[in-house]
Amino acid sequence: MLSTDVPVLIIGAGPSGATLALLLARYSVQSLTVSKHRGSANTPRAHIFNQRAMEVLRDAGIQPALDGISTPAHHMQHTSWLNTLKGEEYGRLWAWGNKPSQKGDYEQASPCAMSDIPQSLLEPVLVQKASQLGAEFRFYTEFVSFEETGEAVKTTQRDRSTGEEYIVTSKYLIGADGARSSVLNQLGIPVVGRQINTAFNVHIRADLTQYLSHRPGSLNWVLNTQAPNWSAVGNFRMVRPWNEFVVSMHPATKDPSSFQPTEDSIMKRLHEMIGDDNVHIEILSSFSWSINDQVAEKWQKGHILCIGDATHRHPPINGLGSNTCIGDAFNLAWKLAYVIQGKAAPDLLETLTQERKPVGDGMEAHRRLWAVLGLDQESRVEAVSSLTSLTADGATKRAMLRDAIEATEDEVQALGI
Repeated sequence: MLSTDVPVLIIGAGPSGATLALLLARYSVQSLTVSKHRGSANTPRAHIFNQRAMEVLRDAGIQPALDGISTPAHHMQHTSWLNTLKGEEYGRLWAWGNKPSQKGDYEQASPCAMSDIPQSLLEPVLVQKASQLGAEFRFYTEFVSFEETGEAVKTTQRDRSTGEEYIVTSKYLIGADGARSSVLNQLGIPVVGRQINTAFNVHIRADLTQYLSHRPGSLNWVLNTQAPNWSAVGNFRMVRPWNEFVVSMHPATKDPSSFQPTEDSIMKRLHEMIGDDNVHIEILSSFSWSINDQVAEKWQKGHILCIGDATHRHPPINGLGSNTCIGDAFNLAWKLAYVIQGKAAPDLLETLTQERKPVGDGMEAHRRLWAVLGLDQESRVEAVSSLTSLTADGATKRAMLRDAIEATEDEVQALGI
């Protein structure tokens, strides 16, 4: 069986793994990163990067490349709540550092601005820059198992093209292999938390300029009474203004058996959410996924450490996704470099769990919003009836909705510190 020796072996080439490889290369630490996929992300996935994450990417030397692919700030000014894209607007917030009264505060806080960069565009930049600096990547290569032997880790990999297995010997093994982490699973570290819900994403191409260009924003929430329970709440997330989107549909229940829409029902629902049956929609891809709020009890055992979604699975709000993954990589990279280069003792690595484990409760504001509007169809009909009623109860309900929308400001204005 063939073998390879390298100081750091990274399993997973997503935002956490690729960022770690790039930062290690800048610290002159050789790494090998393997991914079971054929290449980088092929769908937009994560997109909003806060100022702290952008500082890390700037420090990694790729800000000029990212400036050319990120969405300009004036296209991500708001987060809106709507009956349909064509119909009534319930409310709108300034977002992502664009609030006029606070722009100066954001500019003082960081040399970097919040950015909207689809993951499918970010990952190739990370991989290319890391490779230029000497990092090695092997795609379509599967992690099989590892064995820790004293001061080294022997990891068995499988080339998925040939089926050939080989061993990589490294000082440290890093599990950055996502929410179903094989590395964390083999370590036997428990993950605590819960599945919050299920969601269904549809990546589409459609010209929605007439409905969105006057309220430019990355996120547009759609809440209406006619929504079926499998798509109780919808969100048009801008990928490219104003003709490419990921539409996320959230059911009234997390029971996956009630969440199996056909392509015809998806297309019908998309037109309902837009409010215009004449809009041409091209469905590029679709998939269901679990919304989790989970964290591993610890992130290290000996010479094996885990970061990113392998250790924390958060709802896609409050910057707890790829922003946290990039923060994990930054925290670990300099520590690995110091230990490998003999500048610090190995117990420095134990601070990874201490510093990166805390989990933010990013769902609370959205729970308040759904409590006002309701998730199941009967509750939504009742809520909209109350909101439009010219009564004391209607006024109270409208005030509750305004307060609930304003409470989400922590999400859309987070610095990432």
